[in-house]
Amino acid sequence: MIPAHPAYLVHVLGPTLLIGAGLGQMLLPTTISATAGLAQHEAGLASGLVSAARQIGGAVGLAALVTAASAATGHASGPVAVVHGYHVALAADAGIAVLAAATALFLPAVGKSSSRTGSADSPAAPLLRQGSTAAGESPSEGRQVTWSG
Repeated sequence: MIPAHPAYLVHVLGPTLLIGAGLGQMLLPTTISATAGLAQHEAGLASGLVSAARQIGGAVGLAALVTAASAATGHASGPVAVVHGYHVALAADAGIAVLAAATALFLPAVGKSSSRTGSADSPAAPLLRQGSTAAGESPSEGRQVTWSG
């Protein structure tokens, strides 16, 4: 893991580039999977929900990992104590990532023949109602979606 006195290229830059490449490969397919097969008027809602969940999950996850690192460090100070806290937090994060990957293996596959076509029993159906014009548009513009809440 991380030594008390890390080398920048090996312990900071390399892992940062690896994480950046991995996130770049993961974010777009995740969003595509979340919106695949949805009706056009539900795609924006689903995409927004995925983005909000990603942001909230990142904030809550970071707060939990900082709490774990701080608890592991205790009242000790110095680089060795801080690195020990990081080790505990990163090990917890790795465990969570393994559990998430294992859980993803059991998710149902969503293909083109999916029933996610925006029917009345869709999870977003209570939020979106057809028939009245969206705010600020004339009826001739064709968008017939309003928010109810």
